[in-house]
Formats: sequence, structure tokens, C-alpha cells
Amino acid sequence: MVGDVVPSPAQVRARLRRPTATYTIIAINAVVFLYGQTMAVRDYNLFLVNWALIPARFTRPEALPYRDLLGSPRALTLITSLFLHSGFAHIALNMFLLLAIGRMLELAIGTPRFVLLYTLAGLASSLAVLLLYRHSDSPFIGASGAVYGVMGGYFLLLPPGPDRTKTIIWMLALILIPALIPAQIIRNLTGSDFLANIAHWGHVGGFLAGILTMYLMMLQARRRRALRDTAHDEEMPTGPVQPPA
Repeated sequence: MVGDVVPSPAQVRARLRRPTATYTIIAINAVVFLYGQTMAVRDYNLFLVNWALIPARFTRPEALPYRDLLGSPRALTLITSLFLHSGFAHIALNMFLLLAIGRMLELAIGTPRFVLLYTLAGLASSLAVLLLYRHSDSPFIGASGAVYGVMGGYFLLLPPGPDRTKTIIWMLALILIPALIPAQIIRNLTGSDFLANIAHWGHVGGFLAGILTMYLMMLQARRRRALRDTAHDEEMPTGPVQPPA
């Protein structure tokens, strides 16, 4: 009876959890975006270019036509680019998905693990862009890769079975197919430069990194649980309990 009334320490911790990291990331993105909106158009474009990820800065910096305008640390743009957005629709979609899925994932795995997964997915997305668009001098911005990593991690938490496998495969196909279509074909089919210039391989890199990170976290949790169960079994008395004298 007592166990039904008094919550366990794990239940107490779960009830006290708040998706603080999700809200903080959304707030940072919003502040950066609003800060940019206070600038003149030219200054805002320079701000974006300075802190965006530009693969050519890493692969052929001497050939970059506007290299004299760039003063930000090159390596830091692997992270700063994740907090920049080109317009309201861009940031609104990313932050909506992060709010919808990120808070559920954070409540499930805890804030430290969520921050680790989000960061690794974002870095993997940036590295995928750097590797697969390595000669591009276009600026790449947006939290999409990290958000896709959060989605990948969340899908892996679904109950094991065919439905989870199908969900992950369909989502991966949805991300991968546009990445395999040349940009010129997308431009001809849609008439949109915006859709043609999306860094789809960055989405793929973030999504796969989220799945891998979540899998390793789940594997570590299983091992810890097995060790606790083993230690508990060893502490249990194996012989008959003697009555007190």
C-alpha cells in the first residue's frame, strides 16, 4: 500500500523535470533572429555571412571572393550557423518542430543527455555540409540538422517493432531522396531557388547522428541496469534465513 502512495525517487525526478534546454535553445534562436531584424538589410546580410558555415572557408579560403568581410573564427561557425535563420518561415518551422518533439525527448532522457544529443546532431550536420558541399562559397545556416537529430532520437524511443522501423525508414527516405536529386532538377520542378539551395545532406547527417547517439545512450542505460540487477542479486541471501535467538 505504501508503495502505491509514496512515489519512488525516480518518479519524483521525472515529475520535477522541465524541458529547460528545449526552451532555452528556442529562446536563443529567437533572440538572435530578432536582433538581426533590428539591423539594416546590408548589415544583416553581413552578419549572416560572417557567422554562417561557408565550406570554402575551410577548403579554399584564398579563393573566397568576400574573405575580407569575414572576421569570425572559422571553426566556431560549425556551431554559430545552427542559430541563424534566413527568414520568419525558416525559424518558425524549425522552432515548431523543436518545441513539439524536443520537449518530449528531453523529458524522456533528461536535460544533460538532450543537450549532448542536440549538440552532436548539430555538429554532425555541419560536418556533413562541410564534407559534401566542400567547394561551395554559399553560406549555410539553420537549426534543421540538429532538429532532425532530435527527431531521429525520438523515433528510436518508440516501442520496438515493425512500426518503429517503418517510421525511421520512411523519415530517412523523406530526407535522403531530396539530397540525391540535383539542385538544378529541383529548381526546374519547383521554380524555387530556396528549395534547391537547402543543404539536404546536412539533414541526413543530423538525423543519423541523432539515431546513433540515442542508440548509444540506450545501450549504456541497459548496461547500467544490468550491473545494478547483478549487484542486487549478489546482495540477496541465498541460504535459509535463521530466526533470531
